[in-house]
Amino acid sequence: MFLLFVIRADYNERSSEINAKLAELRVARKKLIGEERDNQVAEIGELNEVINNTSFISEFNEEIFNATVEKIIVGSDNVITFCLVGGLRVDEEV
Repeated sequence: MFLLFVIRADYNERSSEINAKLAELRVARKKLIGEERDNQVAEIGELNEVINNTSFISEFNEEIFNATVEKIIVGSDNVITFCLVGGLRVDEEV
């Protein structure tokens, strides 16, 4: 009986520690998600500013391209994905 009490007490102690750590990690995750969203909103605002400050262009502008496109993914089904600042993605068929 004493052994069962010790095991139960140890379980309760470890369970409390794990629950406290889990709560701490959830708070940290929520903070990181909020910061990530803030960064995305700021980047989208910058993208909007670039678009609004650009008049019609008839040829490739490397400066505008570099300010708006983070990376390009060439897919398998004749699809190119442009990953823009702020996490936006645009798929184009070729």
